Amino acid sequence: ETRTDLLAVLACGSVLLNGLTKLDVETVLAESVLLDGITLSNVEWCAPTTTTTTTATTAIEKDESSSSSSSQSLLSWALQSLITATPAKTAILILPKTQDDDDDNDNKKDNKTINNKWQIVGRVGVVPPTTTTTTTTNMNIPEKSPILDRVGSTGNVKETYLPTLQALPGRFEFTYLPSNTQLALLIPITIMADGSNNKNGVLVVGSDTAKSFTPRDIAWSRIIAQRMGDYL
Repeated sequence: ETRTDLLAVLACGSVLLNGLTKLDVETVLAESVLLDGITLSNVEWCAPTTTTTTTATTAIEKDESSSSSSSQSLLSWALQSLITATPAKTAILILPKTQDDDDDNDNKKDNKTINNKWQIVGRVGVVPPTTTTTTTTNMNIPEKSPILDRVGSTGNVKETYLPTLQALPGRFEFTYLPSNTQLALLIPITIMADGSNNKNGVLVVGSDTAKSFTPRDIAWSRIIAQRMGDYL
């Protein structure tokens, strides 16, 4: 009788396990949202003011005068590839300001909301809408941007992945991303300054879906950032 009971228990367990293996178990993904902003299908090369000349633009102009516009084409391809090959909906290239840029902004020091260390150089995808008062407000970087400062600090090689951006207090520093961006990925870009000193730019990627980047997407983005550094 004991043997019979044991066989009955094993048979019931086998039936239960067989039923579990046949269940269609799927990971519940976060819902996508419609990002607030306008869509740039092509890379927009820009700067906080019309008089500043960015590091990337300078490099591109030198390259064009010497041979061709291959640097600009490669940088454009790099940004656009993030939109097409990953869940990213926004890709932004941010570089440290040059000394000339700082001198040009001396008369703006009364505005404590504008960051004097960083400037947006290029962007593509969904970006914040332009305001009626100025065409560059959505390209200003807040003075207090601790996440950006950390990722772009000299010597840093580690990216910062924010899979649920809307749940973080630090989301308010990302004024250059659509206000309802669900995910952000910041990757340092090592660039050469004055031919010797390594400085970091930052590649910022945003998405309309939380937790949508896989390890493969992050690895691909790192490769793209490294490639961009070769042309800055």
